[in-house]
Amino acid sequence: MTVKPSTAILLACAGIAMSAFGAFARGMSFEQQASRAESYVPATGSGSALLAHVDAQYGGQALESGDYFLEFVPEIEATTVHLDFFLETRDTHEAIPDAAVKVQVQLPDGSQAVLDMTYDAEGQHYTTVLDSTVAGEYRVAVLSDIQGQKVNGRFRFTR
Repeated sequence: MTVKPSTAILLACAGIAMSAFGAFARGMSFEQQASRAESYVPATGSGSALLAHVDAQYGGQALESGDYFLEFVPEIEATTVHLDFFLETRDTHEAIPDAAVKVQVQLPDGSQAVLDMTYDAEGQHYTTVLDSTVAGEYRVAVLSDIQGQKVNGRFRFTR
């Protein structure tokens, strides 16, 4: 069976409309839905799996995917933003200290920053500092490599 391009576009639009209606029906404005953490994470092979939103353990935005729990916690200070990222096993919440973690930040003025995160053994999380005083919405992508497995999360916060 062959699907015409116009039919495919109609089906895609219907899917988007149903998703938007679902958020509205749950009593969430589009802004509230958009402000929640959102992400796709590559599975151990090919393809992507939608992350599940879960309760935060450390006061930030939290997601679960496969075997992993991810939580992003921005701490806004006078001239900087302290970025904390908790990467743990999903079932036992054991910290994963040996991942390579980077953060990509799009600032409200459109500029971008890419920062390496270092592991804080005492706090059992990854951390870095973003030098910025720009007011508005920040879009953040946390890129983790756990022994060759990519685990990425997308988050937002407002200064």
